[in-house]
Amino acid sequence: INFNMAVPILMGQNIGTCVTAMLSSVGANKNAKRAAVIHLYFNVIGTVIFMIVYYTVAPLIFSSEMLNGTVTETGIAIVHTTFNVFATSLLLPFNKLLVKLVGTASGFTQNVTAPAPIVNKHKKRHKYN
Repeated sequence: INFNMAVPILMGQNIGTCVTAMLSSVGANKNAKRAAVIHLYFNVIGTVIFMIVYYTVAPLIFSSEMLNGTVTETGIAIVHTTFNVFATSLLLPFNKLLVKLVGTASGFTQNVTAPAPIVNKHKKRHKYN
């Protein structure tokens, strides 16, 4: 497998990791579902932009022997780490926009607040309270 074949596989694996988050959010509250959808959107948007940049910039920077050569474990790790750093640095400044996008696209528009604290009504009173 060369880099031009390995990169789409790696990007598919990144998007595939979202399945576990989506499955675990099935019976959860709105915040958990929102986090799972944000994880999915983060990986899909990051993958689309990374693939565009990779296929336009990589031929200019790297030699064709490297891109068409056999991928090593180190090469896979470098590409995967590069994607994560790229996507995080690209999307982190737009985190509020990403939350808004998820809210409008998935129907989670209401703000979810923390549950009210449980108050013990049968608490014994001491003379020092």
